[in-house]
Parts: sequence; C-alpha cells; structure tokens
Amino acid sequence: AAVQYMRGIVKSVTLAGTSRGTLRIAQAVAAGARPDGVVFTAGFMQQVQGILGSPGSLPRTLVVHHREDTCRFTLPAAVEPFVQWSGGKARAVWITGGTTTGNVCEARAYHGFNGVDGKVVSAVAGFEIEAVVTSSLGAVAGAGFFWTVAVTGFAVLTCLTVLRGLVFLWRRHGKQRTFCC
Repeated sequence: AAVQYMRGIVKSVTLAGTSRGTLRIAQAVAAGARPDGVVFTAGFMQQVQGILGSPGSLPRTLVVHHREDTCRFTLPAAVEPFVQWSGGKARAVWITGGTTTGNVCEARAYHGFNGVDGKVVSAVAGFEIEAVVTSSLGAVAGAGFFWTVAVTGFAVLTCLTVLRGLVFLWRRHGKQRTFCC
C-alpha cells in the first residue's frame, strides 16, 4: 500500500530493507508491490529468494553486504547465488572494514555495518542517483524525484544507520523525500 500511495506523490519508489527487513520487502514484492527498485542490506538472501520464488517480479536490486558478516542468517556466501538467480536484475556491493562487538547478528557487529555506515550510504546513494539519471535520459542527477521506504530489521541502531543515510540523501539532493516505516 505504501508503494502505491507514494506513486501518486513522487516519480520513483525504492524499498530498502536491512536484516529482517529484507524479508518484509520480499513479502511485499511477492504480494504484488511494484517498486522501481529494492535495496537489501545485510539481507536474508536465501529466504528472500524463497519468498519471491522466481526473479520475475524482482525490480532492479542492490544488495549491500559486509564481507565479514558472520550472522548465521545473513552469511556472505548467499549473496552471489542470489545475484546469479536474479538474471541480471541484482548487483552486489561488498563492504569491508569497521568493527564488531557483541552479538554477531546485531547493529554493533559487521552485520550492522558498525563503523562503515558511510560506505553503505554511498552505495545506496549511487544506486539511486543512477536510477534518476537513467530514468531522466541524461538529465542532471537529482533533477527527478524518488522515494525510499526503509523497512528496518530488529536492531534499533541499524534503523538509525538507515535513517542517517536517508537524511544524507535528502540533504545532498534536495528534491528527494524519505519515509521510514
């Protein structure tokens, strides 16, 4: 419903999910949501693939993953098979560095891109700018509008990281709007 609502306001809608939020994105797409793009960060890629069943409904997709994520649900080994399964609709950006402490499946670990959230923001911003330029057929980046719906996982700090990234996008490109649910 959020995608349909936003289509009446802005030109392009992208859904972004982190960790368990990637499952919610997959469920929305499987149920008929048709965003222009999706972004999966620290995703449950095997489960996402299972929920979708086939890549037919998958829009252009960015998968951002930390090479050293050791969360048993989001292991890096699942990323490349997902990208291959997508039939050219998905691409991966690998993140390295940062620090990890505590539970390996939470925000202060590599899973939550602890200490390298700027790299994640840059990857997502590049994905969105590319979409704006492509859809505008050569127009200056930022001239169009897009909407990012962030669906976060269970970690509050991960949500804060995503929100900081969306605010960054909004400030950097002026005409873009953000929404977090």
